[in-house]
This record gives sequence, structure tokens and C-alpha cells, in this order.
Amino acid sequence: MNLARLLPAAAALAVLLASCSDDPLGPSGPYSPPEYHATLQSLDTPFSGVTGTGKGDIYALGGILLRYDGSTWKPMPGPRELDSWQNFLVGFDDGGLAASDGRDVSLFHDGSWTPIERVPDYSNAFWGRASDDLYAINWNGLYHYDGTSWSLLPLSANGELRAIAGDETGHPIMAGTRGRIDRFNGVDWTSTNLDTTGWFGSIAVTSSGRTFVSDGARIFEVAAGDSLALILSDQIYDPRLCTDGEVLYAAGRSPYEWGTYRVAEYRDNTWRAVDQGQGYMRSFWAGHGELAGVGENNFIWHGTASGGDQVELPPVRRGLADAVTIGDAIYAVGEGAYRYQDGEWTDLDKEYITRNPARGIGGRRSDDIYAVGSEMILHYDGRSWQWVNSGLGEELRSVWVGPEGHVVAVGWGPVIVEYDGTTWTKKEIPLSGDLNDVTGVGNTVFAVGGGLAGVRKNNHWYFSRPSGWALNAVWAYAEDRAYAVGNEDNTLWTYDGSRWTPSPIEGPAMPSMSGIWGTSPSNLFILDYYGTLVHFDGSGWREEERIFGAGMRAITGTPHEVLTLGDTGSILYRK
Repeated sequence: MNLARLLPAAAALAVLLASCSDDPLGPSGPYSPPEYHATLQSLDTPFSGVTGTGKGDIYALGGILLRYDGSTWKPMPGPRELDSWQNFLVGFDDGGLAASDGRDVSLFHDGSWTPIERVPDYSNAFWGRASDDLYAINWNGLYHYDGTSWSLLPLSANGELRAIAGDETGHPIMAGTRGRIDRFNGVDWTSTNLDTTGWFGSIAVTSSGRTFVSDGARIFEVAAGDSLALILSDQIYDPRLCTDGEVLYAAGRSPYEWGTYRVAEYRDNTWRAVDQGQGYMRSFWAGHGELAGVGENNFIWHGTASGGDQVELPPVRRGLADAVTIGDAIYAVGEGAYRYQDGEWTDLDKEYITRNPARGIGGRRSDDIYAVGSEMILHYDGRSWQWVNSGLGEELRSVWVGPEGHVVAVGWGPVIVEYDGTTWTKKEIPLSGDLNDVTGVGNTVFAVGGGLAGVRKNNHWYFSRPSGWALNAVWAYAEDRAYAVGNEDNTLWTYDGSRWTPSPIEGPAMPSMSGIWGTSPSNLFILDYYGTLVHFDGSGWREEERIFGAGMRAITGTPHEVLTLGDTGSILYRK
């Protein structure tokens, strides 16, 4: 890092922001940064990993990480490196965790995550008993992590393994195609094909070493002499097998109806139903007398051998893409449209008109709001939505409404669509790149996009290319003070009335910033697509609690609340 280049920029930023402080007299006592507390407002995610580390300590991982502490399920910060929906989660007896998206792996211990060396190739199964004893299966075979690095273990054949578990000694047992079973005794590996047609996708081992496998419709016990003993057929499809002591559990879907789940227990060589209902399970865990399963569409099931229930989670507000503050209310859009005001959410019934996702929203009053998307412009008059037009056939991404009702929408092309109160017109910009966001102050309008930054003054647009990277979001404080962020790592662009100047954003890595909002230059928030939120309070940058992973799209707020939202839900940060 070239500090000689960064320090002048940082100093310029400090002077710029201090010049427009919310508190021109300055603090009268010791500096105390404002504290914001995050609450989950909506959730729309598939869960693909579930595990536990002890009694009343269970974790569910998807686009968010939730922890059950014995009484409630609450979000907790997840590993930064994971942004895939296909996640694996392994818990250890010492309270630690390992999480992976197949390549990146992070370890959780003593309240924080630590990334470790990546697995050399994308993996389809994980297992381990400690942070220095992890296994990952991929097409190359089996990799082992010893606390320092991953090494490829010498197996008889590769590319056939699909599932892994461990015996009472902590040694792995794996299953795969053509009835393959691989075992490790601490010295040597053995590989056996028990069945020439079975495709084993799940495996579990009891504390005494009884081994069970499933091929999608049947469940077998691997009996003496490596023979297969059928113990259940055509009762649970795609079962996830796991054990708690000497008890085997199988969780999957009903063979008779799609979108339903079944949980069954195999104890003393007898099957017994535990629970069934609506929902699709992708992962299951048993331990310390507790059971938990997770799957599609916010699905979390929690119980014991006596039965269980689905966990009640925050409401689904699908695919939120943008939000705007009008007065003391926040309006958010995506597939639907909602108003947040005084702690209450109201569904504005956009789906009645169209389920076509809106990408941008803007307005000047609660009865004069516009939403735009792919070949779509909608208007909300305070009571209902009306279809205005097809956006003149364009892919629109953002919209702003001026104090006199003038509408400016921008989109890919690049293109600008404007409404003067009478007529909609389209202006195609003779430059390469797209426009992603638009805002304005008074009669000055700012638009940014793929390397472009535009300013409209006196009804004329002036464009420049301040960055070689895409700019994703813009926020304006005054006609001569605007800020933009994008895909240039930790870089804030500031407009002073004539040109754009870059400055560094201190703190965690922010490689793809998707939103920016504030109430003044000394109260500024920046959101990254991968869930990181930072706040500048006039003194320095501070990272706020990170709840969601990838898919965060926009940010807005009021003087006391900040709302971030995206593909998998929304979070409200309140002082």
C-alpha cells in the first residue's frame, strides 16, 4: 500500500466532512461513537447447513447465520468469505464451528471467525471433529486439514464419493456411487463396493460403530461382512441420515407429496415417526437429545424424538431491491412494495398490479411515488399502484422525483427517461456503459453507472468517467456535494461542484459497494453487496453489525433508523 498517496486523500476527506458537521461546535466531552443495534425485519433465504455444538446450541446457515441459544433463534455475524447459497456447517464439542461454501473455509472460536486455507477444489461434502481435523470430498478425492494446510489423501479411486461421517474414534467413513464405502482405521484406507447399482448420498455412524447409508429411496445398515441389510424402503425420499448415540434419524420428503417433510427415528431396530408437515429439508442434525432440520424458503424445524415444530421467522418480503425515505416513512420495493413507519410494516399490494420486480423507487410525497424496473414504470398515489408505461422499452434501474414533480429514471444502455409533468421522453447517452443509480438536490440531478458519472444542471447533462470501475450508488447532500461508491475497493468518490475526487474508506474490505445514504457528510452510511455496513460519524469509520451475506442491494433511513435490504431480507439499525 502506498501510504504517501493515501494519506493526502484521507486528509482531504477529513477536511471535507468536518466542514459540514452536524455539530459545528464540536463535542463538549470525551468522544463516544453512536451505537446502532440491528434487528431482522424480513427474511427470504434457503438454509443448507445445520449443526450443533452442545445442548441448546444449534446453528442454521444460509444467506444468514442463526443461532439457537436454548430459548430463541437470533442472527449472528457469519464468516465474510462465504457468499454461496450452498453452505456446509460442522460443529465441534468445544463449541467451535467450521463453515464452508465448498472452497472457502472459516473457523469460529471465542466469538470470532478466522479464514483458513482454501480447499484446492470445490467440494460437495464436509465433516470434522475439531478445527485441526477437517475433511472435504471433491472430484479429486478426499482432502484433510491438519490445522495448517490441506493435503490430498491416497484413496484407491477418486470422483465417486458423495457423503462422509465419522466413527467413535473420529476416523472418517465415506460413501458414494456403485455402493462404495471407504474407511480409515488410523493407518490404512480400505475401499469396498457393497452394491453395483446403489448411489449412496448420505451416511451416518452410531457411537458403537453401526453404519447406515441411503440411496435416495432406501436406507440400509452395513452389516457384518460388508453386506447390506435393507431397513426402510420408499417411506422417506432423499433422506439425510444422522445419529445421536445409538439412535438413527432420517429426515427427508414424503414419497407421496412434493414439498412435505418427514422425520423418523430408528431405535432398537424399530422405526417410529417423529414428525411430518409442509416444507423441504436439505440438511439435518441430531445431538444431545435435540433435532434440527433446515431447507428451502426460510425452513427451520426444531424438536426432539417426541416431535417438533417449524421455527417462526420474520416475514418474507421477497427480493427487496431499493428503498427511499419520504417524510418519516420508508418505502421499499422488489417483487412487492412496503411502507415502514413508526415501527410498523404495511404491504402496499404491488403484486396485484404486477409481480415483475421493481429495481428502483423514488418519490416526493406519500401520494406521488414511482417504481421502475425492466420495461416498467409504476405510480403510487397513496392508495394503489397504477401502470404508467413500459419504461419506453428500457431496462430501468433507478428513479428520482424532484420537488416540482419532475421524474428522472436511468437504466442500462445507458439511457435516461424523464417526465416533465406532461410527456415521457427518452435520452440515449452516446457513451459506453450503463447507469445504475440516480438522485438529486433541488434542480441538480446526479447519475452514476458503469464508469460514468453524470450531472444535470440547467436541463443539460454533463458526463465524465472518474473511475475505471462501475459506480453503483450515489447520494447527494447539496448541489455541490455528492458521494458515489461502486466496485473499486474501499473507495468513496466525492463531487465538489466541478469534479469527482477519490478517498479511501477505512475498515473492512468492501469490494462491491451497493448503497450509500446519510443525513449529512458527517453522518454517512455505506453498504457493501456482501453485507458489510460502515458508518462515518464525523470522526472516523465504524463497522456496524453484519447479519446478511451476499445480496444486499440498498440503504436508506431516518435520523434515528437505518434500513438495509437485499435479496434475502432486510435489517433495521436503530440508535
